[in-house]
Amino acid sequence: MKHALTTTIITLLAGALVGDCDAQVPVEVLEDGGFEAGAVEWVPVGPVTLDPESLVVHEGCCAMRVGNRTSSWNGVGQFVTDRLVPGRSYAVSGWVRLGSGGPDEVTIKYRKIDESGTDWILLGQGTARSDEWREFLGAFTYRPVGEVESLRFYVQGPAAGVDLLVDSMSVTELDPGWRPAADARIEALRTRPVTVELTDADGCRLADVPLSVVQERNAFGFGTAINRNHMDNPLYTAFVAEHFQWAVMENAVKWRQNQATPGPTDYSDADAMAAFCLANDLRLRGHCVWWANQLRVPDWVQPLVGIELREAMEQRAASVVPRYEGVFEHWDVNNEMITNRFFADRLGPGVRAEMFQQVRSLDPGVKLFVNDFSILTSNRQTAMLQQVADLEAGGAEVDGIGAQGHFPEAPEGEVVLRRLDHLARAGRPIWITEFDCPVVDESARADALETVFRSAFSHPAVEGILLWGFWAGALNNGPDAALVSLDWSLTESGVRFLELMDEWSTEAAGATDPDGRFGFRGYHGRYRLEAELPGGLATGWFEVPVGSEALVLEVSLEAVPGSGPCTGCAQDLDGDGAVSGADLAALLAGWGQPGASDLDGSGTTDGADLANLLAAWGGVCD
Repeated sequence: MKHALTTTIITLLAGALVGDCDAQVPVEVLEDGGFEAGAVEWVPVGPVTLDPESLVVHEGCCAMRVGNRTSSWNGVGQFVTDRLVPGRSYAVSGWVRLGSGGPDEVTIKYRKIDESGTDWILLGQGTARSDEWREFLGAFTYRPVGEVESLRFYVQGPAAGVDLLVDSMSVTELDPGWRPAADARIEALRTRPVTVELTDADGCRLADVPLSVVQERNAFGFGTAINRNHMDNPLYTAFVAEHFQWAVMENAVKWRQNQATPGPTDYSDADAMAAFCLANDLRLRGHCVWWANQLRVPDWVQPLVGIELREAMEQRAASVVPRYEGVFEHWDVNNEMITNRFFADRLGPGVRAEMFQQVRSLDPGVKLFVNDFSILTSNRQTAMLQQVADLEAGGAEVDGIGAQGHFPEAPEGEVVLRRLDHLARAGRPIWITEFDCPVVDESARADALETVFRSAFSHPAVEGILLWGFWAGALNNGPDAALVSLDWSLTESGVRFLELMDEWSTEAAGATDPDGRFGFRGYHGRYRLEAELPGGLATGWFEVPVGSEALVLEVSLEAVPGSGPCTGCAQDLDGDGAVSGADLAALLAGWGQPGASDLDGSGTTDGADLANLLAAWGGVCD
């Protein structure tokens, strides 16, 4: 029930707050994507037959059956050479089914022949089945080089000898004007109206007190990967502590690093990094319990099979998961499973769900993630959605989706948003776990960072984004991905990052009103309040939790001594010392409005305020 509720909430939010990126009904690029006219607009890819299918269809009268397939690349396509606009972005969808046999991989692609040569671009990837239709999704920006000789959209797969059924294919242009709507969603999703009721140690409200509120931490997960090799550099650690709320260790809790031989484990690096993070109020992701890539498995584990492999896996989990219980809030359970199958090939596909179950049994409170590459940077969203569904069908609980985010070039915001929309169909929180964009041009790199961060921050399913490092001296993808240069000066990306952090944090100043209240609209997160009192500055802290409704909270300055019983009462609107008909009349006069008659500070005088006043009826306010 927990995940069913999560799915419903995220799906509803995504539909209500994001919707389609297109402001108008999108124009269809393909001709007869539903195959209602048979193969008239379509061409064979390889030596295949194209036969209209009327018995097994997704919608309409017909689908297309691709038969006599002799290779996995055989399929059906359509030439769209003159229909796409260079520099514009497009959404892709289509429904696929197999004619027989077990599940097998299917891809949607386009083949482009231009002045740079021939390229095959992935537009959608996943597994098709013979017992149901499955939707394949993607989004892309069309970037040809020079004159285009040929551009063919097509569907290919599965293995030779298996018929491929295709229906309801679509390619539509996305609206490039994504940013105004994104900024509006940020305001709606990430901020809320707040009323602070300032009180002294006796709980009495402090009226007419000058104060300021400054946000210290954002509730959204802005973070970075950290590398043990640089944790002794005070410039490195100071930057991490000052500018991030979350961290993930690049390598320090990977199996290959913790247990290079079948002997004792070594967590000294990880322990030191965890201690640093806890001391500096940094929340932690765990990356990763296992890694499905054979090259990332310890050498001594690679020859193991059967019970010996299972025992090694169980010992690994039992060693690392309880050690960091309460320290790591997330675990990437079995990293990069879409392409890699080390454990599944040796123990069967069901072992993947078992791995999630084991981690859950060892740490019931940690959130369990899938994590993979080419999800946002390419078009493997369908494969990820299917992976989550398969894991849960096997009895696993999947709490979140990790999409790594190594962008080889600056993306367009409308494409990032559409791919996030696709992932959000799983109804799970999304984290961009490893963002970088290693391009030489600093301005393009800064624009890429802003595009991805603004898109992600505006999406209701996204809860965090972590850089895969920030300093030019400690980056897997080289110094062209850096926020900070080798000499510790900021790159354009670094400046842009700090500008975004300033834009998405709140500072406000003013004074409490006669009822001891101060209102502002702020981003979710932790705040420090400083009040100017006759005896000097007094400090308090409060949390603005995630939500959109008006929030009223009391901030008690415990260090400010009270002066006995509180004088006056908020319900005495006319100040005559009693709650009576005159006060009721004053409240009704302010109905629907803010102000003194808004007794609960919700922003509007309403029935709750009326009930508040009536509860104090006849009382004396000294």
